[in-house]
Amino acid sequence: MLIRLDFQTLTEALRKLWPHLLNELISVFEIKQESQGKDKDDTDLTIEAIKLVELLSSLNIEDFQMN
Repeated sequence: MLIRLDFQTLTEALRKLWPHLLNELISVFEIKQESQGKDKDDTDLTIEAIKLVELLSSLNIEDFQMN
């Protein structure tokens, strides 16, 4: 869905969604750290979170570029 949106619309949407996405990503990584990798569901969730971060970084949106 992210790839199909026009660049301007995607940029504006992510600026509004980013605080919520960041909060959820932090929660996912905290759960993973607390579980010490024992739960397969937590591992799957962590992998999906990493995929999301990778996708966002590959879209070359200004807010996600490293300076």
